[in-house]
Order: sequence, then structure tokens, then C-alpha cells
Amino acid sequence: MTIAAESTALSFVKGWRKTIALDSGNKADEHRPAKTLTVNVWIARVDTFLQTSSLLGVLTDDDRSALVRLKAPAARNCATAARILLRLGLSQMVKGRIAPHAWRFRRNADGKPMLSNPRETIRFSVSHTNAVIAVAISSKLGLGIDIESLDQDLVDNVMDDFCTERERRFLLACPPAERTREFIKLWTRKEAYAKLLGRGHAIDFASLDCAADTGSLLEDDCSRSAVQFESFYVPVDHSLHYGSLVVEKPDAQSIDIQFINMVGSESGAAD
Repeated sequence: MTIAAESTALSFVKGWRKTIALDSGNKADEHRPAKTLTVNVWIARVDTFLQTSSLLGVLTDDDRSALVRLKAPAARNCATAARILLRLGLSQMVKGRIAPHAWRFRRNADGKPMLSNPRETIRFSVSHTNAVIAVAISSKLGLGIDIESLDQDLVDNVMDDFCTERERRFLLACPPAERTREFIKLWTRKEAYAKLLGRGHAIDFASLDCAADTGSLLEDDCSRSAVQFESFYVPVDHSLHYGSLVVEKPDAQSIDIQFINMVGSESGAAD
């Protein structure tokens, strides 16, 4: 796959793909024409974009004004690369009908970033570490994505602040060498879900329980059947990243999830 960004051609490789059949429980649905909705997940290294200076041409003056306010170089680099990838992915979703630099963004009352282009219904979610960017895009479905490095230390009190009692029991039962990784898996699911709702950390993460399995999150206003969870690993150099994707279940028979990456040929589902 090749995307034109100003005068530069950037090649992405289609990776892991999964089609999820949905069971609505309605027998009448069996006689409807098959309907599949697509979610594209774009994965790229931060340094890939920073080393390609001509890609900066897709950024707007508004982008640059926001980026210059980020004083930490690492944060500014990540945000720059993420905005470039988002613009490229959005244009790919509409088959080039809108140029990367022509996308406009706004935030809703809860601070969730959204498109302000007229008549566009595309949904998106963005996450990044210092090394990797993940952008999820769908033409119709609400979604959220989060990615974290598995190679980091777990602060002692973080489980008490962000986990349910059942999750704490689960984590404490894990061998110490595995505890941090299992916490990060739980964390990314909660972050992705919060992004789907658009409420960020206004949600009490200690009220979200995802220790029972990898495909459920429980909250007073969240039904198990309302969303679909998927997870994936991304290797980068000598480190490993873990990501969670959550997608609202649509009025359709299936969801087609396509990963498109520049990180490596192996990027796949973990669970």
C-alpha cells in the first residue's frame, strides 16, 4: 500500500486481519444481506516520520501551534508523528477524496477529539508511546485504542488507585515478573474503553473490571454485549508493546479489522 504525502510516497504493509462475526440473537438478521463494517488500525514507529521531513507538509498551522506548546521534545515528537499518521490514515479511509492537510479537528464538550469536516462521520482514536503510534479509524463505528510498552516498572500504589478488588487479587497472584505486564494489559483495555466513551479519566478506573477475561469491561452503564475488545502485540527493536482496541458493536453481521503497519511484518492479535 502506498500513500502520497505531498511529494513523498510512504509505503505501509497490510498485516494481521480479523473478521469478527456478530451474533445479534435476532433470527430475522439471518435473512438480511451480509453487512461488514471496517476498522483500520495503523501502526508506525515515531522515528519513521521524524526522519522524513517532507511529511511535515501535511501539518496545518493549527497543528504547529498546538505542537509548539509541548515543551518536552519527546512529547512533541510523538504528537507530531501521531498527527501525521492520523491525517494519512484518514485520507486513505476516504480513498484520497480529502487530502491529508485538509482534515479539520475539534473537541466535544468532554474534550474528545473529533472531525469538524462537513458531512464526515469517520471516527478515530490515537495512542502512542515514545517509540510507537497506533491510530484506529472507522467510517461509522465508535472506537478507542491504547498502546503501552510492556518494559516498564509498576509503581507500588498504582494497583490500589486504578484496579478493582478482583483485579488486585488477580495481579497479586501473578509471579512478580509477570505482574507489571498483566497490569499494563488491564490498563490498556480501560484506557481504550474510556476513549471510546470520550470521557477520559473522568471515569473511575477502579470501577471498571476486566480481570475476568480479555473481552469484557463492566461498568454501571456498560453492557458486555455493547462492545468488542481485541488486543495485539507490537515488537519494536528489543522492546515489546501491547495494545487494546475496543469497538462498539454495530447494526451489522461482522466487523473487519485490518492492521496496516510500518513497524514490522509481524503484528498480530495477542488474545
